[in-house]
Amino acid sequence: MLKYTKIFFAIALCIAFTACDNWEDPNIPKPSPFNVAFEGGTTIDAAGGTLSVRIDAGTNGWWITIPPGTTWCTVNQMYGSGDKMVTVRVAANNTNADRQVEITFNPTFDLPPEKFTVIQSR
Repeated sequence: MLKYTKIFFAIALCIAFTACDNWEDPNIPKPSPFNVAFEGGTTIDAAGGTLSVRIDAGTNGWWITIPPGTTWCTVNQMYGSGDKMVTVRVAANNTNADRQVEITFNPTFDLPPEKFTVIQSR
């Protein structure tokens, strides 16, 4: 019985030392370049319509912020990850004044956000 106990502890010790080996996980996420581009610009006429935005995020996650209370300008997807085309919808402007809103595209990994001002004529 003592013989089996010694063998058991020897095997357990070998497993313990090899299991504690320091290794790097190859799947740790790393930041990718983050770029945002409005295809066709950021201005729109009084009739309203849509603007297409290309988000190149690679492995990054991202989210979009629009100032609270802005109801005339919306985005079809407020957050996601990777590369994506997003649509900005702008309602008709019946206010007799030009209007603008700053849209912020925020990437993960503490990368700097990208800000764009959408301008709508009256």
